[in-house]
Amino acid sequence: MKNIYYAIAFTMCLSSCSLLRRPATLTSNTLDYSIYHNKGFFLTESNSVSFAYDPIASVSAVNMAGYKVSDKPGKSFTDDIYGTSVQQSPGTTNEYIQAKREIVLEELYKKAIASGANGIINLQIKFISITRDKGVTDWGYEATGMAIKK
Repeated sequence: MKNIYYAIAFTMCLSSCSLLRRPATLTSNTLDYSIYHNKGFFLTESNSVSFAYDPIASVSAVNMAGYKVSDKPGKSFTDDIYGTSVQQSPGTTNEYIQAKREIVLEELYKKAIASGANGIINLQIKFISITRDKGVTDWGYEATGMAIKK
């Protein structure tokens, strides 16, 4: 009789493991460069081009997802052995802002224009994730490139 209980428990364990399988997924997306092309700005992911240019600057930008910062300072409470202490920190609103590739690309464009450039070569946009203390993971996008003058 005891063997039957073990057999049932073993079967239930095996069947529950199959419920944890992740389904296959396929995602795709595009990042529209035509907005910048229409402004007369050159963008390429290539690190070499077939025309002469002057290197102007390295440009980079990072956009991390998170809550919008408030104008009012917030308070954070920390418990220690003497009681609760209060530390001032930037306050946040309840508005969550997603990180987007378009945001870092727009920031690179602004930095390049401010530097006197009219193009970016070796454009790279990467997904980044940073695991902080207590297992909290921040995520976003990082973009880099070389601002050039054609």
